[in-house]
Amino acid sequence: MPGLGVDFHEGLLQLALAVDNDVRRARMGVVYVVAMGGFKPESTFAVIAACLAGVHGPTA
Repeated sequence: MPGLGVDFHEGLLQLALAVDNDVRRARMGVVYVVAMGGFKPESTFAVIAACLAGVHGPTA
């Protein structure tokens, strides 16, 4: 993905835009964010971006 790995802040912005785009495209279905492993700041940011884009957490 362009923009990731170049600059930390720019990478986070590109990650948030990509998550928002994916959530909007999958709006008709169920959207899950499975944050397992990887880079902790980026995983946290992806979960926050998904929540801001309208993904709901578990209800149980």
